[in-house]
Amino acid sequence: MFYDDGVFIIESTFTLLYHAYLNMVAAKAHVVAVPVEYRLVPKHQLPAAYDDSWQALNWVTRNTTSEPESWLWDRGNLSRLFVAGDSAGANIAHNMAMRVGTEDGLDGGAAITGLLLLDPYFWGKEPMVGRRRTRVVSSRMAVTSSGLDDFRPQDLAYAAVLNGSGWGREVEQYETPDERHVYFLDRPKDPNSVKELAFVTSFQ
Repeated sequence: MFYDDGVFIIESTFTLLYHAYLNMVAAKAHVVAVPVEYRLVPKHQLPAAYDDSWQALNWVTRNTTSEPESWLWDRGNLSRLFVAGDSAGANIAHNMAMRVGTEDGLDGGAAITGLLLLDPYFWGKEPMVGRRRTRVVSSRMAVTSSGLDDFRPQDLAYAAVLNGSGWGREVEQYETPDERHVYFLDRPKDPNSVKELAFVTSFQ
């Protein structure tokens, strides 16, 4: 599952930018990549984007174990369910993992194997995990950051707080110095982007 950026206001999974990026991820990692289209503000105020994302996640887990979505039935593997996103999409991915821990799980009895947050968009003075950090439900987690990203301090704080929590595992971290926020999207052939893609596709 992949949630795209756009600060909840712009962008779409149908743009050439994300289509090209997810094609590269799917081809290199040999996975089925399912992008999520969610409603945007200001027409649809939050938490509409989170609610749409939750429905989409459950739609995938439900249709991977039964018809009528034969392509998911044939190719999907719920024992390796990874939830990912970049920037605001990473924020959504994080909230999906938390929501699994506060509700009755996912349809089809699925569990999140890995949570991958690419240059996550977290705002505020306190790390997003905060007091509810132990509710993040995922067997593995990775966070990437970029050296020139304004959100880098929050990204590092997020990983540090989670590592110091009762989660019981270590957050895998990958940082690219001297790069701006989500640089890898519009420069996919850049050496730094190629290296980051290798990290992303190896997180399995």
